[in-house]
Amino acid sequence: MPIFSPTSTALATRKRYEPIPGEPGVWSTSYIGSRPSDKTAPAAAEGELCPVAYLVESDAETLIKPHFHMADQFQLVVNGGGTFGPETLSAPSFHYSSAYTTYGPIRAFDEGLGYLTLRNGWDAGARWMPEHRDLWRAAKRPRHEVVAHPVATSGIPLAQLRASEQYAMLESDNGLAGVLYRLPPGGSAVGPVPALGRGQYWVVMEGSVEHGGEVLELNSCIWVNPDESAYAPVAGAGGAEVIMLQFPKHAD
Repeated sequence: MPIFSPTSTALATRKRYEPIPGEPGVWSTSYIGSRPSDKTAPAAAEGELCPVAYLVESDAETLIKPHFHMADQFQLVVNGGGTFGPETLSAPSFHYSSAYTTYGPIRAFDEGLGYLTLRNGWDAGARWMPEHRDLWRAAKRPRHEVVAHPVATSGIPLAQLRASEQYAMLESDNGLAGVLYRLPPGGSAVGPVPALGRGQYWVVMEGSVEHGGEVLELNSCIWVNPDESAYAPVAGAGGAEVIMLQFPKHAD
């Protein structure tokens, strides 16, 4: 069964966190699994599927220096804007980096920057560069980093849509994918077969989705395992805009 987390429940976990002690902190809100800052590592080995999703909110001009993680991840911008290395991202756009890929710095613009960090494996926290250069070199992993910017849509208000809309944001032969769905009130769409990749996240970007007897509002997350059936989101009374992010099937 898919794992889901409504924003209304996740907000109770929101707390201030300093990635580097003594430097400007960020706000962190846990959606699925355990954040590295919780210091409660699950029993998951490197490379094993273990969904972790949390929201990071940075104040204006906050800078997070270059680093890497030991798990594949998406960073989906949900509000504000900023730069991820040389790329400027704003909602709804995303950044993908494979395990051991160094990226950054991340800098928030004047309006601040909010992004969901979405992983399919456990990670104990950022490995800062250049301090962890030896660990990065020893891993001998190829670098894979890609961004997807907002796509042009019909622009029709969700409540006025007559049929579901689907827009590809990212496609790859190894299963890496990002798709934006716009659904009319009560409408639905069928996502890609999860077995094509190593797990999917579905995130509500506008409106609401009905799932498991609950109404999932803005930023609510759903995780779908590779061995499950294709997920079919159902929009709430006002329609929904949902992004599906799929991890590549094989390690890069």
